[in-house]
Amino acid sequence: MVITYKEEQLKDFVPEFDALLKPHMAETNITQRYGFEFKPDYLKYIKLQEVGILIVLTCRNDKELIGYTFFNIFSGIRFPDCKIAREDLYYIKPEFRGKGLGKQLFIETEKVLKEKGANQIIFTTKTYKDYSHIFESLGYEFYEKQFSKKV
Repeated sequence: MVITYKEEQLKDFVPEFDALLKPHMAETNITQRYGFEFKPDYLKYIKLQEVGILIVLTCRNDKELIGYTFFNIFSGIRFPDCKIAREDLYYIKPEFRGKGLGKQLFIETEKVLKEKGANQIIFTTKTYKDYSHIFESLGYEFYEKQFSKKV
């Protein structure tokens, strides 16, 4: 098993990403439970990446895509000297969990985000898939709750 972490261009691996995103969303996304159709707009992701807003890191076992992080990076509106990296997605295939790969993916992601100028990183975690202990072990602090409602 040779694990690698690196920044990649989504346009180069859309079919692999699509194959992981479907089970990822089925496992974690409340929006689908609300009855909304799952139909990701990969062109939007690719365009955001092309203009430097979206940062994508992959985790591969040899050449197989087994995980990823997607972050949007932008300057704060109220605090313009704060360049925020906000997590959009993170995932490790279930059979690779519990081996420290996710935590290492977060560490590698943080390095790349710092290189891109981020000085604040925001991760989220689901209440029913709670990874708070990983984030806290990496020095992140719990500071906010989110609520969701279909209207």
